[in-house]
Amino acid sequence: MFLKKMLTISIWLVFFAISCKSIKPDHTLVKTKSQIEETDQFNAKIIEALTIMEARTRNPSSTGHQIARESLERISNYDVTISSFKGLTYNDYRHVMIDLEQTVVETPKDIDSWQVSKKDLALIESLLSGYMWGNRLYFRIHKDDDAVELSSTLVHEVNHIANRSECSYYQDIKTQEVDDTLASVEEFRAFYAECLYLNNVSHPNRECGKFAAESLKKYDYDDFDGSRLQPKVKKIYDLFQNIPVVNLLVNSAWPDDFNECM
Repeated sequence: MFLKKMLTISIWLVFFAISCKSIKPDHTLVKTKSQIEETDQFNAKIIEALTIMEARTRNPSSTGHQIARESLERISNYDVTISSFKGLTYNDYRHVMIDLEQTVVETPKDIDSWQVSKKDLALIESLLSGYMWGNRLYFRIHKDDDAVELSSTLVHEVNHIANRSECSYYQDIKTQEVDDTLASVEEFRAFYAECLYLNNVSHPNRECGKFAAESLKKYDYDDFDGSRLQPKVKKIYDLFQNIPVVNLLVNSAWPDDFNECM
């Protein structure tokens, strides 16, 4: 299920460059030269990555054509929001800090005007290069970051958003204790999508299945027990092993909402 027709990249990139703000544009104020430079650097790198993604949508013979097209469409329609960690909402900040096993500051009286402290921001950026929750993506971006790698990361994360991965990642959503088996399924699917996007592969199941499996090991998602999979999840995982799965990489129906996981 798609929303309005994708904007042409030439128009949209100009619009994005002008309007790209944090998730909280009404109170995230740019005041100093260093802040302006940092904001411009962030926007420029994101735009560079999206330009690369758009180029891949114009190659219909590529295995990554469909994934690039839908990922870009979701971003250009603001179904996905992109921000630096400075733009963390309080609720997303809570999720980050719980995942990092750090102390969470008390709920502020005014959540809408809350901003992450410099101390916590420095801690988060020292430990994470990116994070997703709901339909919101947060990145720590450096001017020397590789734009191709960033574009593939965006595809990876949009895949997580499409599948509400954060709702299937944990043994207990309240404590956010990761379930290695369920998390492995979410990551396998996203790495598979990333492989299709990056490479024009001849045998997607074999080549991207191998890439996804190796990526799981690289990022320590290797405590996998297939016997523990719920029937619905196991069916999806098994399909990855046997048939072309491009239609499973991004849901045909985008989530109706991004309310907190139950």
